This record gives sequence, structure tokens and C-alpha cells, in this order.
Amino acid sequence: MYKKIILLVCLAGSAMLYGQSYYSTDCPKQGKIYETNPAVFYFYPKVALYSAGDYWGAINELTKKDSIRVGDLYNIAASYDKLNMPDETLHYLYRFMEISQDDRDILVCNDFPNLGSHPDKWKKVTQCIDSLFLSAIGDVENRELALKIFHLSINKLKKRVLLMPGDTLPDLTGTKADLTTPDYIKGVDNLLKNYGFPTENMVGRYGVFQVYDVLQHTELLNKHYHKAKNAFEKGTLDSILYALMTDRFLTHKNKKQIYGTQWMRYYVAPRNKFGKYVKKYPGKYLLLPVKDFANLNGRRKQMGFADTIEEMMEAYKEDNYFIPLEYYETKSKKQK
Repeated sequence: MYKKIILLVCLAGSAMLYGQSYYSTDCPKQGKIYETNPAVFYFYPKVALYSAGDYWGAINELTKKDSIRVGDLYNIAASYDKLNMPDETLHYLYRFMEISQDDRDILVCNDFPNLGSHPDKWKKVTQCIDSLFLSAIGDVENRELALKIFHLSINKLKKRVLLMPGDTLPDLTGTKADLTTPDYIKGVDNLLKNYGFPTENMVGRYGVFQVYDVLQHTELLNKHYHKAKNAFEKGTLDSILYALMTDRFLTHKNKKQIYGTQWMRYYVAPRNKFGKYVKKYPGKYLLLPVKDFANLNGRRKQMGFADTIEEMMEAYKEDNYFIPLEYYETKSKKQK
């Protein structure tokens, strides 16, 4: 289910087209991707004229199109906001939300400061985003908690995206992002203390994934890993998410991983046995040491991974993913 966790989809232009004749003044009812693709975040880059400060030029260029794409609508709304025209901004944001699969960019990026200075209008936007999210996750046991996690995830994205200059695509891997913002980390910490690891029935797939994502990229994993383990043993946590957290938890403690999910490129060789591989295979993204490597693929299959470790390495060959050859030598010795 979560074999390939894709944390970014850039919509320079969506295949979904929008006719100019449509005019909406109410919160739309369009479904979103939150439950179907909880790891994905849609980011809408600005067109060249907007980036150059020619907001009327951007509006004229985009509104003259025979059909307007979802990213175009976002750019038009952002351009009207720069011109401090709140009614037009609100109108095009509604049109945007009518066909967008993800509305979080409205809250994540600071593209609508002037609309935000009109509390009544901005409240309509935020209430619409919340309503569409709750509609997307369907019937869950704790909608209030699910919505709280939704807002915590937005705060997390704000920190990650705003660290990147201008319209540079945001890094969502956790390698460049500062993931120590107190609000969402404290929020997830308190949530785990009060509820344990949430289930899909409780908050939906989106909520579960967002809690996992914060744990996986912060020191909270060391504190709350046992809650994830308990949830997995009860059958309420996805096996692949559990495998990812387990391997991260073990490698943080300089122990061997179990499922082969953790790879690392060291620029400075660590002071442990893994350092010799860093020196021997410079520039490679190396698979961190695995316990019982000979039976790794069997464990991966049992946990629901669709690929072997070799197939995963091949899939990321361009990124220099590499399995130290010594792992296979150890495997051969054990088989003898």
C-alpha cells in the first residue's frame, strides 16, 4: 500500500480542465486525495509573469485560455490577491477548490496575505477547506481529532515549504527540512499520550500517515515506537508503515535493521562498522546493515512490500542506491 511513499506532486498544469463559463460563489463539493494518497502534497508553482511581479499580465494570459487548468486558477487567485482584490481572489479560490485534488497549498504557502486581512472572507476559505477534508475522509470515529491532525500536518508542511526559497519545489524528504517546529511535534506528542497510535477507523488513512510521518522524521519515534508496535500487533497499523518505523528506530540506535528500508549516504564516515562501506563505496546511497540479510526478501514479502531489495535498488539506480557486496558474501557463508 505504501511501497513508494511519494511526498510531492508538482502541478505545473493538471490534465483536469476547467471551462471559463463556470461561476461559483459557494464552497464546492469536489472530493480530495487525502484518503486515497495520504503521502502526496500538491504544490502549485507560480507562472513566470507572476514571479516577475506582472500580476495583471498573469491574469490576462491565464484567463484568455480556452480552458483553464487547476494550477492556472491558483495563479489567478494569487495574482488578484497581490492586487488586493479580495472578491476576485475569493471567487477564483472557490473555482480552484472546485477541481483541485488538494487544497492545503492555500494554507501552507503565504500566497494570500491580503485576503487573510479580511477575516470574514478568509474564514469562508478555511471553513471550506476543513469541510472538504472531512468529506474526503468519510465516516471516522473521531472527526474532531482527524481535523486536528489535518491542521498539525499543515503546520508541518508550512515549515518544510517555507524553508525553500521562492517557488523552489519544497523538499519533503526530511533531509533538508527543519522538523523541530514545536507546535506540530508537541501536538502529535500529546495526541499519542492521550489516544495511543491512532487507527484508520478513528481518524482515517490521512491521519494515520501524518502521525507516522512526524514520528519517522523526529525524535518522537524513540519515545513512542512502542505504541506503534502495540498497534501493529493488534492489527490496527499498516505493516509497511510499521516496517519503516521499526527499521528507522533500530538504525537510530546503531542496530541492524530488519526489513531493508533504510539507506544512507554518509559524507563523513560514522564511527562504527558501517564506516568501512562508506570508504569503499564513496558517493553511493548504501543500504544500512540488515539482520539476517539472507532472508531479507522473505521478510519484506511477509510485510507486504511488492519488491525485493534488489528490485528496489534497481528502481533507484539513478540515485546511486547500492547494496554493499559484503552483505552477499555473508549470505553465502551462512548458506554453506
